[in-house]
Amino acid sequence: MGRVLNLEKFYVAATSNIGSPLLVGSKTNVRETLVRRVIQEARDQMRPEIFDRFDRVLVFNRLSYEVQIEVGRLHLQWEIEAQERRGYKITECEAEALKAIVRNGYNEKQGARRMRNAAREAVQEAVRDALLSDTETNGRLEYNCPRKAFFINGKK
Repeated sequence: MGRVLNLEKFYVAATSNIGSPLLVGSKTNVRETLVRRVIQEARDQMRPEIFDRFDRVLVFNRLSYEVQIEVGRLHLQWEIEAQERRGYKITECEAEALKAIVRNGYNEKQGARRMRNAAREAVQEAVRDALLSDTETNGRLEYNCPRKAFFINGKK
């Protein structure tokens, strides 16, 4: 865009899943070995002049299920707030609905990258179906396991 930015007082972070396949397929759980292999994989995949611009390279652990639930909860809350600005009030979320969002939004290779989309799709599906069936658009977000569908359980 031709603009010059002064990032003197900022930290710039770049994330990548370069080492994900290596970590998923690894037979070792020794942290130092995994870190060394992932950093070597990053060096192999990036040009040296790019890789050497990073002051620090960090290798993150896999997200625990508890952290996945928290990430899902955050994205769900943001989507609920967005829908509330449109006039639809989801008061709470059933535990099964949150678990379904986490299942849809997390995978071993890409982590929680799709979590935001999974939360958005769940809430929008529930609101859309409520509007199409002329039922209540205010209430609790729930999940129907056999139908694999999200819905709003509200009282008309």
